Amino acid sequence: MFHHVSRVLVILMLISLAGVTFAAEDRELTELELQYLADMATHYKFEAEKLQGILETGLALEEMPVTLHVHRLDGTNPVTLAEVRTRGDSWMPILKNRGALRSDAFYIVIKSDIGSEVYAPTFAKFSAVPRDHWKSIDLADDEIVNMVNLGFLYSHHDYSVFEIMAMRDKGMSFPEINSEVGQRKEAMIQEQKRKLKQAQAKETESGS
Repeated sequence: MFHHVSRVLVILMLISLAGVTFAAEDRELTELELQYLADMATHYKFEAEKLQGILETGLALEEMPVTLHVHRLDGTNPVTLAEVRTRGDSWMPILKNRGALRSDAFYIVIKSDIGSEVYAPTFAKFSAVPRDHWKSIDLADDEIVNMVNLGFLYSHHDYSVFEIMAMRDKGMSFPEINSEVGQRKEAMIQEQKRKLKQAQAKETESGS
């Protein structure tokens, strides 16, 4: 039931975002990008229509989750963050100048070795120093974008964080990863339903 309701909400969001223009490139968003935005709005509990304001700043699409992640943590207006970022400021100085958020706000707890070419260097920065020094770590813009999107996608889809890392290592964009993970998750759900029906049918046969 919950899955059905979630799909309905996403469809409504896609409809509301249809025809939206990506200001950074002066073009209409693709279906994959619209789905990415709709899932973003659902995950961060942010009205889809308000995403238009962030898009109009010209912020790169894959950086939008950073504004929503920060908004969820400290309430900062995502549009304000996007406007500052598109003026050319890097994410770390933006955050340091606006409040208490530091690099530890982007850390994800993963209790296994990380072999990802993209992500291993970032996690190594955290493992190299004591936890009480994490706030002093400097993360590059792409590291922050990668970490936030990783947390968003694996949490939203309840999907393997390592498989998402592997897709990023292959050079896939986050809208592409979001679509691929969504399809795989849907296939897993359908397979689980099929197996459940089979098990129920066998129980019925054995009881008759």
